[in-house]
Amino acid sequence: MFIILHLNFMFKKNTIAFCPLSSSKNTSSYISVTPDYIILMEDQRELNINLDDAHSISTESRVILLPTLLGGIVCPLSFIAISKGSGDPWVLFFLAFLGLMAIYKGLSGQDYIIVKDRIKEYSFFIHDTHPHLQRFIKFCSLFIKNKNLENTLILALKNNEWFETELNEYIKLDKGKKIFLENVPPHEIQNNPDTLYLYITNPLKYELKLYLKPSTTGDFSPILEGIIPANALKKYL
Repeated sequence: MFIILHLNFMFKKNTIAFCPLSSSKNTSSYISVTPDYIILMEDQRELNINLDDAHSISTESRVILLPTLLGGIVCPLSFIAISKGSGDPWVLFFLAFLGLMAIYKGLSGQDYIIVKDRIKEYSFFIHDTHPHLQRFIKFCSLFIKNKNLENTLILALKNNEWFETELNEYIKLDKGKKIFLENVPPHEIQNNPDTLYLYITNPLKYELKLYLKPSTTGDFSPILEGIIPANALKKYL
């Protein structure tokens, strides 16, 4: 299983959560969250953004201007030259093809992580926006709004599981359990009338591990492991 988030300061620099920027096993490029900063690291370049100043974080694809402009110049000029019979037509066709490819590459865009604070916007180049990273960016966005993750992680327990949790005064998620981030889809609640949905209050106090697991639909479900006291759970609905 690919671990995506580590809660309760399990990494260097008091890291709360960590995710590689690449879908490969290379972890030298990553994005992480500490109690005070969002840290973006790639090829020894480090960007630290104060959480108190951060306004939003997202991924975005932007047009690459240089190849778009070059292709927009080379391609039409090549076709004009062909129509006038100027130069070798094969060379001109090849240049026109290269121009079209440059336009396509430029308009296809490049992926960036965009972080906005009160004053400016930071853009950080990434090679691919893999599903783990997309989920992690969502987590970072939640963390910017709520640094304690209060009312953010939602645990789903069957009635008998909740009864055992109250009896034992804790629940042990040693095999991992699916959770929801921030809200529960209405259809999930309707289809599971015997399920209680519970907020984990101040989850950073506990030794918890959150990771993503591929689901049958091809998406990724957040899974939580660890021990949670019963008094740390409060009803979502």
